Amino acid sequence: MNTKLTNIEVKNDSLESRLSTIEKEIIALNEIRGSLDTVKSHVNKLNTDVTSVQSDLRNLESNLSALGNVLNSVKEKTEANRKVISNNRKSLDQCIQSQKHTENRKAEELEKMRRTKKCKTQ
Repeated sequence: MNTKLTNIEVKNDSLESRLSTIEKEIIALNEIRGSLDTVKSHVNKLNTDVTSVQSDLRNLESNLSALGNVLNSVKEKTEANRKVISNNRKSLDQCIQSQKHTENRKAEELEKMRRTKKCKTQ
């Protein structure tokens, strides 16, 4: 009976040791589970951030495209305005030349009239 009791005590000690090991493993697993939950939370946040950045990039692409359209429009209008300015300069130069020509003709006519008047008075 003593032997049986000793065997039971040995088995009990062995079971307690295994139980202690299992409890330590459960604690370790719970810590790992906590770490995994933290990692999952970080992954979810990163996924949200990635989605947000992708949306921002799509918006940026759209804005850049719109800006490109605006710049093309400005370029076209600038070129059209340059043509108008060039034509206006040509017209202005022609007007200046015409005005000078008219002034010269009027000056010649006035001079001719003065000479004719002088000749008649003498």
